[in-house]
Amino acid sequence: MTKKRIGLVGYYGFGNYGDELFRIVFEEALSSYELVVLHDVPKRPYFLEDKAKKVDAVDAILIGGGDLVIPFYWTDLYWEREYLARPVFICGVGVPTWGGIVESVVGRMREFFQHKNIKFISVRDIESKQWIEQNLSPHVPVYVAPDLACGLTLPSIDKTQDQKILGIVTRKQAFIDWSHINRLCDKALKLKFKIRHIILGTGLVGKEDHEAGLDWGFSEKEYIYSENHWDLTRAIGECTVLASMKFHGCLVASMYGIPSIVLIPTDKFKNFYKLLERPELVSHYNDPGLAERFNYHMASVHTLIRQQLRTKVADLLGALRTALQSELG
Repeated sequence: MTKKRIGLVGYYGFGNYGDELFRIVFEEALSSYELVVLHDVPKRPYFLEDKAKKVDAVDAILIGGGDLVIPFYWTDLYWEREYLARPVFICGVGVPTWGGIVESVVGRMREFFQHKNIKFISVRDIESKQWIEQNLSPHVPVYVAPDLACGLTLPSIDKTQDQKILGIVTRKQAFIDWSHINRLCDKALKLKFKIRHIILGTGLVGKEDHEAGLDWGFSEKEYIYSENHWDLTRAIGECTVLASMKFHGCLVASMYGIPSIVLIPTDKFKNFYKLLERPELVSHYNDPGLAERFNYHMASVHTLIRQQLRTKVADLLGALRTALQSELG
């Protein structure tokens, strides 16, 4: 029997580690459907063919996950009117609030979220739920579950090695003062840790992060840069402690049980670390006390918390499957 086709809408194909994990989670959870990324290229105009024709070629639209509900910027990718010709399912999205609100952008999203063809909405934290309900007033309930990547099947890791590893995940930033990260790494070296510099991206994003990471002149380190998402995931899983500028570096480390220090404390980091009950790990790469957050015996992320996160995401994906089956058969 021919599988129903679902058009995926999101930040796919750019090489951002977390967004590619979302696609893997959807592929695992929705294996009875054919999933196709709707846009053609990872840059404007995104679509090389007519959007309406591409929508006609699928049976439903699945938008998610990540920071897609952007109140201050219209992308021409996530909330296009043409998608509403099919049943639309929104799963695992978040609302970045650091850029303020542009009312014309919020107004366009409000029209989208209130359309009759919106069949399902879930967000990754209660703060995003509250923002969407207050500003977009959707006509369907807004479900809350942890970030979708918490439901990822992680590759097994051989932890028999004696060498302790401090992983450092960097990203492209306008300016980085490396002095506090250097102090952190100097402390780790004195405690007989190896330093592992991880470029947590592939494709366009990986190239940008790699070029930006070359500015970090710390010499005594191992360097990991790969086009394979599983190589990057294993590089995280082998660490003893991680310090990351990227959210999904911290998330994957945490789901392995690895304590991970936040280096860019945006909303999604703070909200996730509330779930982990580890606020002491939220820092900044410009924090003079960054090195003091690291020590030889750092507590792992508790197994019960990780199990709860996985279970909640599994329940959400089950609800998504039910909604899809109800609509598509």
